[in-house]
Amino acid sequence: MAARRHPDIHSAEALLNRERSGVIVAQAARYPQVSFDSGVGNSFSNSRQGAGRQNGSIGVTAELLLYDFGKTPAAIGAAKSNETAADVQVDAVTERIAAETSAKYLASLRATALRQASQDYLESLTRLHAIISLREESGVSDRADVLLADVILNGARAGLLAAETNERAARSSISSAIGIDPPVLQPVARPLSRIDKALNVHRLESHPEILSAKQQAVSARYELAAEKASIYPRLALQGSYGVDPYDPSSHGGSLMVTLKGNLYQGGAQGARVQAASSNEVAALTQVESIRMQNEARFKVAEQDAAGAASRKEIVEQQLNDAYASRDLFFEQYTLGKRTLSELLTAEGSIYQAQVAQIEAEHDGYNAVLQKAIALGIVFRSLGSSRSET
Repeated sequence: MAARRHPDIHSAEALLNRERSGVIVAQAARYPQVSFDSGVGNSFSNSRQGAGRQNGSIGVTAELLLYDFGKTPAAIGAAKSNETAADVQVDAVTERIAAETSAKYLASLRATALRQASQDYLESLTRLHAIISLREESGVSDRADVLLADVILNGARAGLLAAETNERAARSSISSAIGIDPPVLQPVARPLSRIDKALNVHRLESHPEILSAKQQAVSARYELAAEKASIYPRLALQGSYGVDPYDPSSHGGSLMVTLKGNLYQGGAQGARVQAASSNEVAALTQVESIRMQNEARFKVAEQDAAGAASRKEIVEQQLNDAYASRDLFFEQYTLGKRTLSELLTAEGSIYQAQVAQIEAEHDGYNAVLQKAIALGIVFRSLGSSRSET
């Protein structure tokens, strides 16, 4: 949905249509070029007989290219490479939009999970506050316990409000991307696990940005060949026919082989060749730059994924210990062996462990996404195709 409505897609498709037109323009040089000219006016002469006579001309000229030392084939090759590059660039733009939208999706899931954890924490504190209030009313606890519980409870309420705000902001970001309010977001653990198994750094060469840059390098190579070929003359077959409409007897035509070329252009020809050569070098360098950046991004994401997995194991044990400690502390609190501060600390430890668990889990999700982004296969990994856009 995000890809279909994003303006960058329409812009990339418009550029693709432009390059397709460029191919037709380049190929047209192989066909006869037909033109016409006409004019009408008065003749001026010293001769009284010819002075002021009205005359005109209507002529048709046709020219067919015979040989130009490879300039036209090179120009056609450059145009086709530009078309392919623009075609792949549509994939690259689609891939970028898919990556951005997927990141927003994960951010929304994270915000929802953190909001749920805040809500659970508040509900636990609310139940604990009710118990403390009953103990205070029965004289088992003093007023200070209730006041301390009030402070912690109000802090949890503020935390929940902040989490709800973050969740609304995250879902609003998705709404802006797809154009409608998002439905209930589905869990991503299983699909991301499936995608992660298919992620391998060797797939980097199929990245749309790399493919586009390679085609631009090919186009630059063709353009260099075309500029070098333009040094040599152009051989063509030319025919023309003309008639004076005011003098039907005045007509004629010609058929000849023409040879046209440039003798001197003030150094412009050499400069164009040098510019085309520099374009090829820049395009090849761009390929290497994109490859290096994404390879580094993939390796960093692999380390992030491993770190997130290790943290998740530790946090899960921490969470189990926090639950056990909270239950034990509550029993000891009711027997007067633990203070309220210790009990509230145990409750807070559960919340902090839940938050750490959510962060570790979603950091792992994001690491998988970053690996897919580095390989340029987010859109394809999600089971989509460009035809759906």
